[in-house]
Amino acid sequence: MDWQQIISFALIAIVIEVSPGPNFALITKSVARGGQAEALSNISGFAIAFLMHGTLSIFGVAALLAASPGLLMTMQIAGALYLLYLGVQSFTIKKLPLSAVEPVAKNYGLVVKNDSSKKVVKLSMSAYCKGFTNGLLTNCLNPKISLFYYAVFPQMTAHSQHVVLTSFVLIVVHILANAIWFSVVAIALDRLLETEGSDKYTQMLSRGSGVVLISFSLFFAAGVARAI
Repeated sequence: MDWQQIISFALIAIVIEVSPGPNFALITKSVARGGQAEALSNISGFAIAFLMHGTLSIFGVAALLAASPGLLMTMQIAGALYLLYLGVQSFTIKKLPLSAVEPVAKNYGLVVKNDSSKKVVKLSMSAYCKGFTNGLLTNCLNPKISLFYYAVFPQMTAHSQHVVLTSFVLIVVHILANAIWFSVVAIALDRLLETEGSDKYTQMLSRGSGVVLISFSLFFAAGVARAI
């Protein structure tokens, strides 16, 4: 296995993940709503989406999708609508008084510490599944990730003697780059919300992420409109 190939791919993956996009906006929204716990459930969804895209690329299904403009356009429309839904949802998040946090948190499947901080420390299975699904669908329907795995990824493995093995190693590299970066982002944002004035920061992060998600939704929709 060519280590230079792996390092080159890792650098590309890092650039893709660090650049602003729907994933960053989703993580921001999740931290504002459910803290690190919900953001980590998003990250696990990202990983499965990358594995799905990579597997389709390895076994040639990606080429069939690329040859079907109608199917790709349908995926883009679905992605734009889903990001729009997540963006609008971000504006419904409100910081509640401490006396109201615990009962409302239980309705959303969140578990809080029994102290004055009322900080979310873990998610119930239903809330975890929701965060996981948001992460999964955001990347399954993200044209940037689709293009990466359907156009760039095959070129990185075309000259390898062990294409399948090399491909899965590169997928793992991408998953690790994504997980490390967004874990750091989630922890940093969560610490920010622990500071004084966290109510203000929570609303700013939530609404800011909503604007970004809606903007990407409109951007993807514009791409579909130009292709028609």
